[in-house]
Amino acid sequence: MALINCPECNQKISDTSDKCIHCGYVLGKSRKIVEVSGISLNKNNKRYLFVSFCIILIILMSGYIFKEYKNYECGNEISMSLSRMKISGASSKLILEATYMIWSSAIDSGVNFNDSIATYYSDDGTKKLLDRMKRDIEIMKIMFKRVNRMEFFIPKSLYDSYSNLYSAYNDMIRLSLQPEGSLITFGAKKNEVLNKFDQCYETVEVKLGREIGLFGDGLSFPAYLGKKIQSVF
Repeated sequence: MALINCPECNQKISDTSDKCIHCGYVLGKSRKIVEVSGISLNKNNKRYLFVSFCIILIILMSGYIFKEYKNYECGNEISMSLSRMKISGASSKLILEATYMIWSSAIDSGVNFNDSIATYYSDDGTKKLLDRMKRDIEIMKIMFKRVNRMEFFIPKSLYDSYSNLYSAYNDMIRLSLQPEGSLITFGAKKNEVLNKFDQCYETVEVKLGREIGLFGDGLSFPAYLGKKIQSVF
């Protein structure tokens, strides 16, 4: 039993009394008692519980929305870099295959293959492709740094695969910009970097769709969030 103040005369009375022993004020008018598992809760306590529940719910919802926004941001960043790698990779493959064919033909014809390759690389069309790849590799450095800053929010498997793709992309572009070795070693290296890039690209594309998903459709964040919630239910 505890003492409380009477709402009318402010005198001390028992919390179990139905009315004030000093002024006769009926306590039932101002106090509703609800028994929950043997605990008495008045209106103020119920209000505090409701407010606490709402605060916890808001915190949980805010945490979920923040997490999904980071997923959305990470996914978009990776998705954009994939698009740039795909275009740049196609140019790189074209140059590598053409270089190998020119090199091989020059050797078969008995002409100086260095001159043949130099002529191909000085062609206006080839120079445009090479200049674009040089720009792309610098842009990809910036994009990779941005993805690195989001590492905490990216699933480890996806991040590791993306890092492998970035490494394969750099190897492929470097070989396109500066072919080296003999025809045999260049041919083997060409096949290696192209196959590695294709495999890593496909792996990242699959993991991006599976572990984050809903990208490549130009979705805004509210639309993305709506689809994610729909997928849960």
